[in-house]
Amino acid sequence: YNFHMDWVNPITKVNNKFKFQLFGRQHENLIHLYSQIYKYDPNNSASLSEHAFNLFLNASGVFLTTQEIRTIKDSFPSANAIAYRQFIDNVRNDMTQKRYAAIDHTF
Repeated sequence: YNFHMDWVNPITKVNNKFKFQLFGRQHENLIHLYSQIYKYDPNNSASLSEHAFNLFLNASGVFLTTQEIRTIKDSFPSANAIAYRQFIDNVRNDMTQKRYAAIDHTF
């Protein structure tokens, strides 16, 4: 029996929403995102509370639902926090084969 509710977004859907919102703000890469992180993770711990993570995303122009934040926390846990670097690395590595082919062709 599957106990997951229908409203829980799989991490792939969350990744796509995250990328779509960043690109919608004209951020072609993650440099803008990383330029904001020191404000929320001054100790460079690589993890943030749910609230701090949400504030960080909002400052970067990304707005996710409570359920989507929970999906990220469940997928990238770190002692009652979110391992945000693992999440961002996951987003970065979640590229389609078509995109990989375009990059290979460019370089």
